[in-house]
Amino acid sequence: MSTWQPIPIHTNGIGNEDPLLRPTSITCPVYNQVVKEQNAALISEINERNADLFIKLANYSGMQAVNFKNVKKLYDIDKEMFHNLEQPKWVNEIYNGTRIIDHIRELKRITRISEFNSKEKSRLRGGLLLNEWIERIKDASIDVRKNTTKRLKAVFYSSHEGTVTALSYAMGVSNNQLIPYAAMLVAELHRNGTKEIVQACNKSSTFPKVVTFVLVLLRYGYKNIV
Repeated sequence: MSTWQPIPIHTNGIGNEDPLLRPTSITCPVYNQVVKEQNAALISEINERNADLFIKLANYSGMQAVNFKNVKKLYDIDKEMFHNLEQPKWVNEIYNGTRIIDHIRELKRITRISEFNSKEKSRLRGGLLLNEWIERIKDASIDVRKNTTKRLKAVFYSSHEGTVTALSYAMGVSNNQLIPYAAMLVAELHRNGTKEIVQACNKSSTFPKVVTFVLVLLRYGYKNIV
């Protein structure tokens, strides 16, 4: 072929679990126990505070029961609205001063971030990919110092929003919002004289501008990038 084509650097095959780029699909007893312990109070609070709303949502949607664990299924409505698909009137009905769809969005946000919003949860869900990033940054740093001409200029991953959320929390750069369509998380290695710095940029509709964070990787055991 006369034109350049991207070359896949990682694929697990169709139907196989992918702990690197789809960690949320992996059953991990340790993670499940951590979530059970850390989220117990939140689950109880949300179920109690939204008891009447959950009954209403069950009646409208046809679900047998709606609760903290399954209300996120109704978030598919938001995706349908994104594609301009017609929705029943109850979706925009006002409940306690707010549209029902907005209640669903907020509940989805709460339930989603509760999967990753602690050091233990983010490590178990986003740690593998973060380690992959760090190892590639280490290799790139060595190549830069040696002035290797064959070094990789960039590595791209295409994944699920849950993976991006997990990685964002593992890196400590999450803004506690849902990852929207076409969001992008970028890590760059910069060299300023003899000093090397890693910067992460989160570009999405929830960040109006590119927001840059300086990551201190010493806590991950790598002492050459500070």
